[in-house]
Amino acid sequence: MADGRARIAVIGTGWGATYAHIPGLQQYDSAELVALCDADPVRLARAADAYRIENTYRDVTRMLETEQL
Repeated sequence: MADGRARIAVIGTGWGATYAHIPGLQQYDSAELVALCDADPVRLARAADAYRIENTYRDVTRMLETEQL
């Protein structure tokens, strides 16, 4: 939060995340969506491409070890 925004990751890229959570977070000025995580590689890639999220993970533990959230 060096710039005052919360660094957030979304776990799960199903319907609820892609139609509500991710778009909402991207519109919220106090949040920075920095990573997505999903065990399904196809669903993860689709969400990452659609919302231009570079950091993706298939393992939540790995994501939490890597990202500063």
